[in-house]
Amino acid sequence: MLDAEEEAFDYPVLGCIHMLPYNYAPSTIVELVHERGWAAIDALYRDPPTTSEQMLHPAKLSAREPPIPIAAHPERLAGALPRHASVRQDTLGEARLFCMLAAVVPSERASAAAAGWGGDRIVILETSESRDLAPLVLGLIAWDGPDEAAEFEPVFRQYLEEKLHGRYRLERRGSDVLFATQVPTDAPATLLAHAWDVFVIPS
Repeated sequence: MLDAEEEAFDYPVLGCIHMLPYNYAPSTIVELVHERGWAAIDALYRDPPTTSEQMLHPAKLSAREPPIPIAAHPERLAGALPRHASVRQDTLGEARLFCMLAAVVPSERASAAAAGWGGDRIVILETSESRDLAPLVLGLIAWDGPDEAAEFEPVFRQYLEEKLHGRYRLERRGSDVLFATQVPTDAPATLLAHAWDVFVIPS
C-alpha cells in the first residue's frame, strides 16, 4: 500500500485530485461567506454542489449551473469494435481534467484550458482477452462554446501524447471534443466516426 506522499509523487494526477479540495475549496468557501454569510455554508451541507466545476467557480456554484447532459449508447459501436463490450460509464468533470492537464503544463494554463467545461461522459470498454490490460475509453467533452473547446484541445492532445504515445484518437467538432484512449492496433480508421454516434446531447 502506497502512502499519500508516494501516491502523489508516482501518480501526479491522483495526487492533484486528492489535494484539490484543500487547495481550491477554501477560497470558494471564503468568497461565499464574504458575500452571503455562514448561512450559505450551512445551505451547502443541505444541498451539496453537483459538479466539481461549481466548487472551482463560486459564481457557477451560486447559480447552480447544471452540467450539459450527455447520453451514451455504446451498443452503437458493435460494428466498429465487435469484440468490445461496455463495462462502465462515468464522468470526468472539470477538476479531474484540470489535474490531467496540470501534469503536462503549468497549473495556470491547465486551469484556463479546463475552464469552460460544460459536461462530459466516458464509456469504458473491455474484451475477454484484455481484462488484465488498460481498457479502451471513449469520451465526449462538451464545452460552453467553440472557443473554450479550441483552447482545451491542444493541451489535452499534449497530455494524451505524453501519456499514451500515439495510442489515442482525438477530434473536435465545434464545442465538443471526442477522444479514445488505449486504442487497439486493429481498430478501424473510422473508429471516431462511429464514436460520434455513441454520444447524444439532448437539444
